[in-house]
Amino acid sequence: MSVCMEWGHQGGRLDGDTVLVPLDTVITDTTSKTLHEKTGQVLDRLRRGERFRVLRDGEPEALMVPVEEAIDPEWPELMAEVMAARKQAKSVRENPILKERKARNYAARLR
Repeated sequence: MSVCMEWGHQGGRLDGDTVLVPLDTVITDTTSKTLHEKTGQVLDRLRRGERFRVLRDGEPEALMVPVEEAIDPEWPELMAEVMAARKQAKSVRENPILKERKARNYAARLR
């Protein structure tokens, strides 16, 4: 995972692997060993708003951010535009399956 620092950006995801973080945001590097040995202290610092990048063998492995800073938007937020578009959309042509069902029901009623 890579961290991309951009001036004036509010944070979030650029793509599946890159997290955008404002330049005025401080990320503290910590090793997986330190995280293992001092989990409680790290969680306390997270609760106070600090962010961590966990390194394993010197390579970035994970980002830890306070729970209030949701990285991924919630499902209703993601789908809001889709649902609005569905409500406004009019079918260009009739659904062929529904058309066939109507024809069969009409024919059955004639018998």
